[in-house]
Amino acid sequence: MRVGATQYNSDGSEQRYGANRGWVYIVSNPSMSGLLKIGKTTTSVKQRLNELSRPPGVPTPFELEISIKVRDCDMDETLAHKALAEYRVEKKEFFKVSVDTAVAEILPAIGDDYRIDGYRPANKYIYDIEEELRKRKLEVERQKRAAREKRKLEDEKKAKAEARARRIVREIRKNELEDALTEAKLKLQRLGARPTKPDDPNAVKFCNKVASRLDNFGDTTASKIISFILSIVIMLVIISVIPDDEGDLPVIPFFIIYSIVYGGLVWMLISFLTGMFSKITRRFAAILWDSKKCTDEYNKANHPFEIVDHKIDELTRELNELKREHELT
Repeated sequence: MRVGATQYNSDGSEQRYGANRGWVYIVSNPSMSGLLKIGKTTTSVKQRLNELSRPPGVPTPFELEISIKVRDCDMDETLAHKALAEYRVEKKEFFKVSVDTAVAEILPAIGDDYRIDGYRPANKYIYDIEEELRKRKLEVERQKRAAREKRKLEDEKKAKAEARARRIVREIRKNELEDALTEAKLKLQRLGARPTKPDDPNAVKFCNKVASRLDNFGDTTASKIISFILSIVIMLVIISVIPDDEGDLPVIPFFIIYSIVYGGLVWMLISFLTGMFSKITRRFAAILWDSKKCTDEYNKANHPFEIVDHKIDELTRELNELKREHELT
């Protein structure tokens, strides 16, 4: 902030001070050699100087060294006191410090939001102090930018080194997988011809098919229809053979009842016979061909091939994943 300059916002409008606006001042007294009083006021610095010099116990009037207009005089006074804490005298507003040191400590503490309103003519070096502070701030910002750029370059260099290391590791692993895959394929070739899974003879297939049909026949609609038709035929035979001595008896109701009863019995008989023939057929097929023994022999002969096949699948899958990672990077 330049001395006496008007502050502007980023949109070009002049900055306005809030309700707590005021001044932070530095004053001295010829009767208090080496001491500076640093305080605040919301009225005017001149009025505050008169108030400080009015008490009878003050031998000589206070003199203004510098006044700084700020947005929040309460906060900025506190910041100024903290910045000069090592020079403070018994927790009062008096500090044993030179004007140039006080200015050099206070201005950075309160930030950029200020304006220097007045100063003693002998303190024209305030321009130089403010300019020096501005240069220091610019230098600090330059060093921060340089540090950020350096850190960015180091991070990029580190990232490139890590990526290069990952590529090397992937290449080594890729070569290992390719060698292992080649060895697995050679091992598969050394095992010779792969055994073929045994197939049931046609006679056995026919017997198993017949047994399956017999198992399902007892629960089908066709078996129930056949049972009902056979029961009707049986009843017709019985009626034709047995003479009707009592012609006035209702033959039709008895015919229906007996047909249902005989139908159920015939259906049960058919289910029993089909189940029995199904078991006989399966037993006959088992005598013709021992399927379990043949399957066990095939599994035993094919087991080494399955182990090598599984190994080849794992190596191929891992190799493909490495290739995809290489393409992505």
